[in-house]
Amino acid sequence: MVDGRFVGYELRNGHLHEMRPRDVAQRRTEIGMVFQHFKLFPHRTVLGNICLGPSKVLGVPHAEARDRAMNLLESVGLKDRSNAFPRQLSGGQQQRVAIARARHATQADVVR
Repeated sequence: MVDGRFVGYELRNGHLHEMRPRDVAQRRTEIGMVFQHFKLFPHRTVLGNICLGPSKVLGVPHAEARDRAMNLLESVGLKDRSNAFPRQLSGGQQQRVAIARARHATQADVVR
């Protein structure tokens, strides 16, 4: 269960039933995870780390991915660090970048 919703199962008439694989896959696009080791790409800037997935995997145009990433960076207080590399950030800042990256990849308006 994530955020009060089942993943892989749905509750019907008081019983759990397996969801169709397509529905499970759709639900998973709404979930982002941030691990203790954030696995930011050390050779990419903060902005590059956040834009990579949506651009390469989801086919989001780079300008759109960049605009969304900058808004997310502002929401986590790191807009001014968009051109920094992970090694130039504190652990907490790296974690916030990872949170922004996870949010970017799971936004309904970005997922095609």
